[in-house]
Amino acid sequence: MSEELARIPETDGQSASGEIARRPSLPLRKYQDARVTIHYNSGQGYRDTGTVTYIDGQWIELMKDNSELILIPVLAIRLVVLLEAGKTGGDGDILLRPADSRSLEKIESDTP
Repeated sequence: MSEELARIPETDGQSASGEIARRPSLPLRKYQDARVTIHYNSGQGYRDTGTVTYIDGQWIELMKDNSELILIPVLAIRLVVLLEAGKTGGDGDILLRPADSRSLEKIESDTP
């Protein structure tokens, strides 16, 4: 298994006017549906391993191997270790094969 380390950046802050400053994209989105180990900011060496099921600017939802669901605040995370990449979205999982000539002839003969 490949291992990738990622440091968690600071989360969205507040501007002088009191509005929450939003970032255009969340760097943690790449861990969606991936199997990871999350290390916490506490000095005790706490960590959890599981599959990331939800991510937003403040929370990460982690499904552990024993089906326990944990909601982790982003501010509590020190390090994310990628154990297994998540599934790609879109057409990346579709296996294409060439059409045989008989099916192409049938389609062409059916069109007026």
